Amino acid sequence: MNLSWLWIVLAVADYGVFHSLLASNLVKRAVAQQSPVFYTRYYRLMYNAVAVISLLPLGILLVYLPDRALYAIPFPYLIVTGIIQLACAAGMLLTLRSTGMAEFLGFNQALGLPEEQKPLKTDGLYRLVRHPLYTLGFIILVLNPLMTVNRLAMILSLSIYMVIGALLEERRMVSEYGETYTRYRQATPMFFPDFSRLSEMK
Repeated sequence: MNLSWLWIVLAVADYGVFHSLLASNLVKRAVAQQSPVFYTRYYRLMYNAVAVISLLPLGILLVYLPDRALYAIPFPYLIVTGIIQLACAAGMLLTLRSTGMAEFLGFNQALGLPEEQKPLKTDGLYRLVRHPLYTLGFIILVLNPLMTVNRLAMILSLSIYMVIGALLEERRMVSEYGETYTRYRQATPMFFPDFSRLSEMK
């Protein structure tokens, strides 16, 4: 029996645990106590770099482990799904830009630029869902032109991690923005837009 998909699930779980630890207040406090300057200026940049690098083993497993095709999106539907993927990627970039991409990636902090306390962002795609980056990323993954057992295992595992990561992120947002975020959370779906509310939001 081919259990390659299990290695994919374990790789995603390992990534999720490691990534969540780096994002936890416990680790952040420990780093801040040991080296306040490093934490203030370089921790965010290091965190993002490690997040990208630690995905490499998952990519290697997807390439080299035995796999089995489930389906392929045929032409001309492949063009439609490709356009949707590109639109989602553009949406992710625009969302990051609107929230401050340089600060999100950690470049501003590394350059010593002062961090600003920003108001809670509820415009743009944040009017539709609380976590647009996760929603758009999920769509890109699901519209993979060639779906295999291992890729499906990756998508399901990453989806679970996205939910857990979003819940942990929302705890931090409540702590930072208080009642403002609580009201926003009550009024806005987590991942999937409620299009019936669009007329109310205009």
